[in-house]
Amino acid sequence: MCSAFVDSLTGQLKHISQRTGFALVAGSDVARLEQLQADRGWNDVPWVSAADNTSPVDFQSEMPNGAQVPSCNVFVRREGKLHHFWNSEMFFALSEFHPRHVDMLWPL
Repeated sequence: MCSAFVDSLTGQLKHISQRTGFALVAGSDVARLEQLQADRGWNDVPWVSAADNTSPVDFQSEMPNGAQVPSCNVFVRREGKLHHFWNSEMFFALSEFHPRHVDMLWPL
């Protein structure tokens, strides 16, 4: 994930969290994420470690060969259960332009 994207979220999270839950998922372990938070001032950004599990592949943010794919996943809660609702699959659609993925969230 581009650090500029994460930097831009720090001012937006108070607004985002009024209406929805939000977290960034990274393949790094918890210790590395905590160090990044401290070094970059991302203390208010909620991080989840996907180290040692299959969620990045399951939710199309990592290819089976380990290549990283930036993506946005949306989950909804219905009748007390979480459901995967949407993924920014536009990244996989061919385009003449830069691949599309999380641009709809980019506040810059």
